[in-house]
Amino acid sequence: MAGRTFDQLIDFTRTSAATFVNSSGNIASTAQSRNLLTFTQQFDNAAWTKTRSTITANTTTAPDGTSTADTLNEDSTASSTHPVSVAVTLAAAAHTLSLYVKASGRSWVQLNLLSTANAFANFNVATGALGTVGSAATATITSVGNGWYRCTMTATTGAGANTVAIYPTSADNTVSFTGTGIASLFIWGAQLEQASAATDYTRNVGGLFPPRFDYDPVTRAPRGLLIEEQRTNLLTYSEQFDNAAWTKSSATVTANATVAPDGTTTADRLIPAAASVDGRAAQTFTGSAGATYTLTVFGKADAFNNIRLYSDDGATNLASVSYNLATGAVSTAANVGGTWTAVSTTSAAVGNGWYRLSLTWTATGAAPTRAAIWCRDTGDGTSGIFIWGAQLEAGAFATSYIPTVASQVTRAADVATITGANFTPWYNQSAGTFVVEGSRLHGGNSYAALAVARAAGGITERIDMGLGSGQGGSAGVFRDDVVVGGVNQAALGDFAAFAANTPYRGALAYAANDFASATSGANLATDASGTVPTVALLDLGNRNSGNFLNGHIRRLTFYPSRLSNAQLQALTA
Repeated sequence: MAGRTFDQLIDFTRTSAATFVNSSGNIASTAQSRNLLTFTQQFDNAAWTKTRSTITANTTTAPDGTSTADTLNEDSTASSTHPVSVAVTLAAAAHTLSLYVKASGRSWVQLNLLSTANAFANFNVATGALGTVGSAATATITSVGNGWYRCTMTATTGAGANTVAIYPTSADNTVSFTGTGIASLFIWGAQLEQASAATDYTRNVGGLFPPRFDYDPVTRAPRGLLIEEQRTNLLTYSEQFDNAAWTKSSATVTANATVAPDGTTTADRLIPAAASVDGRAAQTFTGSAGATYTLTVFGKADAFNNIRLYSDDGATNLASVSYNLATGAVSTAANVGGTWTAVSTTSAAVGNGWYRLSLTWTATGAAPTRAAIWCRDTGDGTSGIFIWGAQLEAGAFATSYIPTVASQVTRAADVATITGANFTPWYNQSAGTFVVEGSRLHGGNSYAALAVARAAGGITERIDMGLGSGQGGSAGVFRDDVVVGGVNQAALGDFAAFAANTPYRGALAYAANDFASATSGANLATDASGTVPTVALLDLGNRNSGNFLNGHIRRLTFYPSRLSNAQLQALTA
């Protein structure tokens, strides 16, 4: 859509912070949105309480030019208020509440922080006049065009529970009246921020944390939108190996000895004792028998080069691998002991001499109880290796780093969707072509979604572009299918095996009785029969909040026509 960036089109939800590699090549954490509200344009969502009022969604053009503004409708209850509200927990600080409002059946609106005495303000959104303002508040009203006003109210709140409320009013400061059942006001773009004045509006959906646009830590080239499933770091004090949570055996730790991959001086030096070849820091955890785990750590050579990743169950079961930190190469091959199985390893340079190293194993028959990082050079009591950012997660591959301190931390899943007024203006239901480029953090053949156009109610109506196993479970780079009423209309793909962190580009074209997909500029599959589903949204890197890509979407293009097969091949070259 003209004038809108990719991230402005996405309805994105993640309910926790997460790390990514920024354009400087450093690991960084996503900052919480300055807007403390969620569903800031979706007042019909259950997060907003409607009291003697209702919301009709997407009824008129909003200040940003999209048809995303809602109508607040009062009911006909006598001598009552008709608010829309949401509960929030606030710090003891100045907060500014703002809302875009346009007159409909009513000309007046009140913004209110209900748990803070006299924190309210009234606005005439027909004339742009400021009405009564509570003694604890200050307020402004600003025209933004086309009959819209941005109304702001600032007040200092106490710490704890509070309520943001939007009241249609029959006159200045008259919140209680007999409703007429009319469409009272158009509303859009609610924002609450810990600030003494309103800043530029930030749209939130179901979470307060933004999408991650990731970069290569070495080349600093953009890698795309990072989408991952939920994971938990089972280790505590992930950067503080001097903490007592890490048991040191034949070793000591010097804290904050060098610059870490996040650009701060927080990496530690692990120093084996004199004559020791197994100086280590270890931590206990509660694992599960039969689960697959991945242990990772960032390591860098100092006076010594050799590092070992290790886990055991305190008995006969163990998994381990050793790396040379000068090269990132395996120095002692991965192995398991006892009943544990399925060991694999990875090593990735992350810049400035650092590597992120991993060990994956399946705890067949016995639960793991300990994870350890070893220095495998013969110690002299003063020399060592640098370590930072330890992570242990249940899963068959490593995901982005999850920092911890005193407790385990869970990174919530990334859910990205283009829907509603951000989807319908450009999507052609009868014919079109998607071109998508993406990569996964790991190899293998399990299916993962790249982009899925589907109906709002589920996946029985969809146009599906995936990376991983193809139709019938066979191995392949792309799995493309078209489904109507739960029945496959076209099954396309299955071209070649794929590798971790390697970009692949594919195209899928659709029209009634005319489907095709291509990848790598050459591979082509066609299907000359089938109908086209009616869809309402586009999932990115997930399919209906499942089948997460665990990787990057680098590029997505849509053409509102069925391009030729030759064009599909050219676009994927």
